[in-house]
Amino acid sequence: MKENSRINNLFSHLFALAGSLAAAASACVVYATGQGWEIGLPFSVWQEEAMFRLDHLGAFFLFMTGVGGAAVSLYAIGYCRSYMRRRLWLLTGLYNVFLLSLVLVFSAQHALLFLLAWEVMALSSCLLVNHEYEEAGVSQAAYLYFAMTQAGTAFIVMAFFSLAAASGSMDFSLLNGAFLTEGERNFVFLCALIGFGAKGGLMPLHIWLPRAHPAAPSHISALMSGVMLKTAVYGMLRMSLQFLPSGPLWWGELMVAVGLISLLLGILYAFLEKDLKRLLAYSSVENVGLIFFTIGVGLLFSSKGDWAAAQFAWTAALCHALNHSLFKTLAFLGVGAVYQATHSKDADQLGGLIKKMPYTAVFFLISVMALAALPPLNGFWGEWLIFQAVLQLGPVLGGMVGKLISALLIAGLGMAGVFAAACFVEAFGISFLAKARSKGADEAKEVALTMRAGQGVLALCCVGAAVFPQFVIQNAAAALPAGVLVWSGDMSLFSAALPNGYSIDSRWLIASLFAGLVLSLGLARLGGKEKQTPGETWTCGIVPDRQMEYTASGFSQAAKRAFRRVVHPHEEQLINQSPHRYHGQKLSYEIRLHYLFSTQIYEPLQRRLVEAAQIMKQIQGGSVQVYVGYIFVVTIAVLLWSAR
Repeated sequence: MKENSRINNLFSHLFALAGSLAAAASACVVYATGQGWEIGLPFSVWQEEAMFRLDHLGAFFLFMTGVGGAAVSLYAIGYCRSYMRRRLWLLTGLYNVFLLSLVLVFSAQHALLFLLAWEVMALSSCLLVNHEYEEAGVSQAAYLYFAMTQAGTAFIVMAFFSLAAASGSMDFSLLNGAFLTEGERNFVFLCALIGFGAKGGLMPLHIWLPRAHPAAPSHISALMSGVMLKTAVYGMLRMSLQFLPSGPLWWGELMVAVGLISLLLGILYAFLEKDLKRLLAYSSVENVGLIFFTIGVGLLFSSKGDWAAAQFAWTAALCHALNHSLFKTLAFLGVGAVYQATHSKDADQLGGLIKKMPYTAVFFLISVMALAALPPLNGFWGEWLIFQAVLQLGPVLGGMVGKLISALLIAGLGMAGVFAAACFVEAFGISFLAKARSKGADEAKEVALTMRAGQGVLALCCVGAAVFPQFVIQNAAAALPAGVLVWSGDMSLFSAALPNGYSIDSRWLIASLFAGLVLSLGLARLGGKEKQTPGETWTCGIVPDRQMEYTASGFSQAAKRAFRRVVHPHEEQLINQSPHRYHGQKLSYEIRLHYLFSTQIYEPLQRRLVEAAQIMKQIQGGSVQVYVGYIFVVTIAVLLWSAR
């Protein structure tokens, strides 16, 4: 297999495809039968039976892994041909390990097994990020990812060990925060929020994400963003719903605040990016922030004793998590196809791809429409549920303060929605419309059939989830400990558990789509035979060229100026005067942004660490006599301490 790259590529990804389909089928069996399953290992861990058990919550996330893994594996058969001479055997091997680790994370029911699977996931994904280490900046991105994920794991370990010490067990069914004091419960909650927040890319712990995603091969970026980030959501929900139920009000307030900062700054930075993979990475920061925000809204409800509204909010969070896994994976696969065809991720160097890559253009359009929450795709109704949950906050919190908070949160969500729409209009319009702005874009061709098939599967899933949202909502509600959303059996989604009685009826949606299709075809027939007259767009006698087009930098220029106090853009304009009097001058324009948390937290911290390392370096003098002196001093200090 190592010697024959073609066979390796085909069989490794077919094996991954089969495993992913089996994972999705296992999750479906849990929901179809209403019963989980468990597998015991032939050894014990910490004097307890080592057990993998799949319950409804784990099955919900395992289904995401199965669908995302199957589509990415199919896509990778064509995509990885470009890695035939670049350690393909290592790439495919690590890819399978990474997929397996995701499955184990969602099915482990023992804290040590969970942490072991978590570490395998972190290490395999780090090595995959570092696969193209010859490229500039890749190793630094992998190192940063490794450092942040290990720091997050340390907090997760503290959370689990605190729970295990109080419960006397590491089995998930016996871990219970009821034995902890209030201070210990707060400590476990904060450790979980920091640990899982770092893995999910929650601000200000997100700095690895916009560097690791562009560095990794595109199908790995898709799996990391679409599925791996959801392990953080899964961990936080497991901690909030099972181990630490009914927390104080400030838990919800903290998560809402952190989530709101992540979604607003995440989508602002995404809008200002012209590198498509960094744009999608910041969009993931926004969406993970939105999911954590909604979990926080649920915690606010539960702290007030309104469990019906709390479980509605958590259901909305789960629905958005599933929707995000579908359309974000699809978006990364689309950018990977563009990169393979044009060798560029810079939107300013693209343009005109809708004519060169029509299938990829349609699939990418579906993904960005869903990301921008435009109807009728699944992103729309997912975010609609979140809006409905936030609208319930005012009456529950009570008084004018509650109504004001609810209104401000709605305004924040609305602002994020506006930026998301602008961001993805820019991503699609600048990259796929108008004329090609580089030789690579001009010579681009449609990608391989398997790559298109992988994107097509996810695009169909997005459309299917949009047409039949009730199946997603029903299973998301079933993943929670106690169902509050009562399935009425018809196409109406919500019971009287919601005070306002909102509902989605997909029959009307299907009927509207069908009527629109029939009306369009009828109008086309009435207009007679289509007449085409190819030619340039009329621009007052001037033939438009690529220099007259909007670029991504130009499209977001107004936002840079409006939010200059946040992003502090540093603009640099270089003018190269042509010696020929009629050829004019050549301009080069560059903008560097100020990233708030990087410049205010991480860069000063890095400088302090380097200074401390320089001081510590003085201790390592290379002299045996000095080292013997150190040992002597330490020995005396230990003797004095033990004799006190």
